[in-house]
Amino acid sequence: TALQKIYSKQLYDGGWNWWDDDVSDPQTSAYVVYGLIEAKESGYEISQTVLDNGIAYLKDNLPDLKSNDASWQYNRYAFMLYVLARADELRAGQTNFIFEHRASLDLYGEAYLAQAMYLLNPEDPRISTLLSDLATATVQSAAGAHWEETTKDYWNWNSDTRTTAIVLNAFVQID
Repeated sequence: TALQKIYSKQLYDGGWNWWDDDVSDPQTSAYVVYGLIEAKESGYEISQTVLDNGIAYLKDNLPDLKSNDASWQYNRYAFMLYVLARADELRAGQTNFIFEHRASLDLYGEAYLAQAMYLLNPEDPRISTLLSDLATATVQSAAGAHWEETTKDYWNWNSDTRTTAIVLNAFVQID
């Protein structure tokens, strides 16, 4: 039932929207594609056509980043690259610009980029740079360790709890 509802909300361009209007949203679409990939890998039967159309939408709607764009745009791009990597649709050159401008990424964006690069090529030496950045940013206390962002990324629905989960997932998946 849930999958049928997701399928019925897909728009003509292959994407999904946040509200019920006629314009697809890249962030929402990336999350839906990510969820469909997770469901498929968990053994659920997924409509390959719906998934393929969603992946095509993401590929066609990757932002054209500029060096002075806001960090939320870089973070969104890193997430979209991660989803494409999970779908085995990421191309080698797509990570170069964002890696060169990784200072524009928040911690969770760096974690998504590291995972995308790892899925693309586990031997990429740039991954260790990203993991080192993340390890350096660890906040340790008597209760344990976590990660805190310097600013809130409301555009991408982020929180420090989410950042901690994404960074931990990156370390687990890569190491």
